[in-house]
Amino acid sequence: MSPGLKLWERLEELVDGVSDTQALRAHRLQLFAARHWRRHDRPVPSDLRQDEELAAVLSMAAPLLLRRAREACGGRLVLMKGPEAAACYRDPTTRYYRDLDLLADDPAGAQRALVACGFIEGGRPEIYERAQHLRPLAWPGLPLVVEVHRRPNCPPWLTPPSFDELAEVAVPSATGIDGLLAPSPAAHAILLAAHSWADRPLARLGDLIDVVAVLGSTDRRQADELARRWGWEGMWATTIRAADAVLAGEPRPV
Repeated sequence: MSPGLKLWERLEELVDGVSDTQALRAHRLQLFAARHWRRHDRPVPSDLRQDEELAAVLSMAAPLLLRRAREACGGRLVLMKGPEAAACYRDPTTRYYRDLDLLADDPAGAQRALVACGFIEGGRPEIYERAQHLRPLAWPGLPLVVEVHRRPNCPPWLTPPSFDELAEVAVPSATGIDGLLAPSPAAHAILLAAHSWADRPLARLGDLIDVVAVLGSTDRRQADELARRWGWEGMWATTIRAADAVLAGEPRPV
């Protein structure tokens, strides 16, 4: 798929044919649909307007929490998904998220530092003993959760890259917060694909949109090579072929 407007034009075609707001939510397209419909004078259902209001609050809270996290934690912090993926959308406000996913070179130390500065741990400890991230962290009064990851989320048959491997290809975060890193576009696209496979393989359109939007104009050979290096080439090739079929009208893979 060629980067740029083709992706967003294809999504406009898709949401124009949908009236089921629950289906839009299931594919994380509700904010995109609301913005597109309003632009074309189509009524926006009240439940989508409520989603827009909540998303606006979350997007305003995100920089505040990320700055607090960066100030509280020593070492390197890498932001993935959420606002980092949203920054690659034509309109960042149309990418919904409810949490902030951070990779840290010392996850347990970062978690302690965040609790010490005022974040509150949620969830039962035993649930998160072996999970990819530690207990979720909330700031009183803000409806947004911070998750410090031990490792990226990926299906069990894949071996996740180490933090050092990810840090090697990290770039400054698109949030502009000083000292906060993000995966390179190629690495981030692959991580997003793996996260989708761990939760709902090829089942949510928003996941494929993330992959294509984050990859952007990056030479796909960079992502292909990185996926081979991590041993994730099969998962990555299947994901990108599916994205091309759904979002660019290319032949549908087996």
